[in-house]
Amino acid sequence: MEEIKKFWDSLDGLMLVRKRELALGGALCVMTGLCAGLLLSPRKTVVIGARPEEEDIKKKRHLLGRH
Repeated sequence: MEEIKKFWDSLDGLMLVRKRELALGGALCVMTGLCAGLLLSPRKTVVIGARPEEEDIKKKRHLLGRH
């Protein structure tokens, strides 16, 4: 715990950051969040069954307007 306190106390210096670096850092955080969200989000189209090709045909007919 003392090592962490020493490290924390050593971070009291000032650091200058350009606006471009700040904007690129923000953009990187946004893009990372979007990628993580896309990878970790639940899928809306989950087919559970023995014959998923039948579901694909139904979806294609539905998208084409043929019911």
